[in-house]
Parts: sequence; structure tokens; C-alpha cells
Amino acid sequence: MKTYSKEQKVKIGEYTATFKRMPLGQIAELMNSIEDLEIPDELMKMTNDQLAKNLPKMVASFFPFFAEIVAKTANQKEITKEYIIKNAYLDQMTTAVEAIARLNRLDRVFGGVKNLTALFGSKTE
Repeated sequence: MKTYSKEQKVKIGEYTATFKRMPLGQIAELMNSIEDLEIPDELMKMTNDQLAKNLPKMVASFFPFFAEIVAKTANQKEITKEYIIKNAYLDQMTTAVEAIARLNRLDRVFGGVKNLTALFGSKTE
């Protein structure tokens, strides 16, 4: 059986954040705080080429959203959304978001949700 890390350190500005695997309650709290994010319909319809072409604009528009997630999960009180927006570099944000996803095995979570939706969600009688 494969073992997974329970924490990862990531440099953000002048601080080092320690991202940890989150229990269900913390994940639920995080999801509740960001559920207002609206993904534009045109984004969902874009091809990979269109996504690549529009990546800079998308990063700029979603940066506050990712800064909020990173700040809430950084386990470092000095790393706030405002601090991140003023001091973090794009590679640091990418590494932080990747750490959050990897530590919490979001690939498996989304795969499981997709499977459950297929199993229970599409039946009509």
C-alpha cells in the first residue's frame, strides 16, 4: 500500500507555509467559504488550445480565489490573502495549490464523486 505525505512546506513570499492533509471538517469549512465562486460558462466550453491562449487572463482573474484557498490552508497566520496577492510569485502559488491537491488526494476525491454521480445521479424514473 502506498503511503502519502501528511504535510508539505512551501515558500510564499518571505514565509514558509506548512500545508497539511485536512480532516473532513476543515475541508467542509473551506468549501463552504469558497462555494460562491462562479465559473463562467465560456470557460467550461473552451478547448485546450483556447484555455492555453487565455491562461494569463484566467490566472489573473482566479488569483484572488486561489490566494483565499492558500491563505486558509497555509497554517501560518502571517500568510493572508492580502499578503499573498502583494508578495507571492506565480510559481509559489502553483506549488501551494498543487500541495493542497496532492496532500488531500483531490484527484481520487473528484474521481470518486464522478463515479458516485454516474451511479446515483443520472437515473430517472
